[in-house]
Amino acid sequence: WAIDSGGQAETMERSKNLVREGTVELLNKVPEFAEGTPKNRLGLAQWMTQPNHPLTSRVYVNRIWQHMFGDGLVGTSENFGLQGDLPTHPELLDWLCRDFINGGWSTKDLVKKMVLSATFRQSSKMTAELAKKDLNNDLLSRGPAYRLSAEELRDGVLASSGLLREYKGGAPVHPYAPKRRKTDNTHNVHRRSVYSYWRRTTPQANMTIFDKPSLEVCSVERIRTNSPAQSLVLLNDRHFIEAARALATDVLKTKGNNEERLRLAWKRATSADPDENEIKILQEIFTEQREYFKERPKNAKQFVKLGVVKVPSDLDVIDIAAMTVTCQAIYNSDAAVYKR
Repeated sequence: WAIDSGGQAETMERSKNLVREGTVELLNKVPEFAEGTPKNRLGLAQWMTQPNHPLTSRVYVNRIWQHMFGDGLVGTSENFGLQGDLPTHPELLDWLCRDFINGGWSTKDLVKKMVLSATFRQSSKMTAELAKKDLNNDLLSRGPAYRLSAEELRDGVLASSGLLREYKGGAPVHPYAPKRRKTDNTHNVHRRSVYSYWRRTTPQANMTIFDKPSLEVCSVERIRTNSPAQSLVLLNDRHFIEAARALATDVLKTKGNNEERLRLAWKRATSADPDENEIKILQEIFTEQREYFKERPKNAKQFVKLGVVKVPSDLDVIDIAAMTVTCQAIYNSDAAVYKR
């Protein structure tokens, strides 16, 4: 250092000796860098994934648990420090972390263990007794119940309708968007949301309505809202209209009466069997919409043309339009939007 005589040169030399590469000594429970570990980003990654590192696996496992169950074992998934929450089930978190590490850090195996557990598979129904003993489900006395995220909703609708393009890799896709934005008017618009082109400051409009955050900052946990605007998206967005029509044409091709077709449509969209009241409502919607489109055949023809997938010529346009509206109602139901 080219510094004048005095105390400045001595101060700089002392600070160089005090500040060194390595871990913070204050965190005495965190392991030191292993011998031979490079003091760079590669070394940092190796240090964070040491089998005896107490934090990395816990943070990751907690976030996967939060994704699957709605809430983490540590409620403050963004803060594992002194001001964060203590784990509700510390021994379970420890076991999951050790099993995760021993299993080669396999997220697939971790998710499989969670979804096949008795805790995840139990009923999410709230009872008066559970409300009294475990209102916030801290004791995991019932299964998870929460609205699906924006990407889960879109991909789930595309999958149940038969439109989802499942091939992996490739360039990003411009999904359906307002006229001022570019759209890939091919079957590629039906690829999974992970392949959707996005702008950092402005996610897709239909995804924003379902609480997809701005991507300018890291978001550990999303908020979950329920608003009328979400129903409007499910009823009017081109992705969801085209998916409803694809589901409608599929069920109309099956043998059986309309009730059996409606039961099939409900089962595909919600993974559950409808009760008698739900079937009654669906039949009323289908009958009402069929009468409506009978009086307005031009509207029916225009309605079924929306999207890149063409409707089959061997089906009645009036039936397709009426069943499409009915399938839209199914996709807009609580059973299709919520994980229970």
